[in-house]
Amino acid sequence: MSMLDPKRFDHLSEAEVLRRIGDLLAQMLRHDRVPPAGPQLPADPDWVSLIPDPIERRVAEYLERSGGVSAGQLAGELGLSVEQVRVALGRLRAKGRCEQIGRTCGARYQLRRDYSEN
Repeated sequence: MSMLDPKRFDHLSEAEVLRRIGDLLAQMLRHDRVPPAGPQLPADPDWVSLIPDPIERRVAEYLERSGGVSAGQLAGELGLSVEQVRVALGRLRAKGRCEQIGRTCGARYQLRRDYSEN
């Protein structure tokens, strides 16, 4: 039986698999061998060029370069109205590509880089 054989644990019950996983995690924590959290992966650069709406694409390109900014700052930098920017940000958020930090007029927007919640 090879170590790479994906079926080598098929004979184990679900409870036994979970117990073994728990044991491995406990060993890692006891020996302080939890790997440090690495830097977040950069956003896929190709998806921005595929956005059909030009305003949405400009907003995404700006967010990719600058990070978290407010809708007002985006509008000023891109020469667009705040409403145009808010619509574009809403579409990016609906697609899961952008996230809002904060809930008031000081809310900032940034591209999502962590997709583990999807």
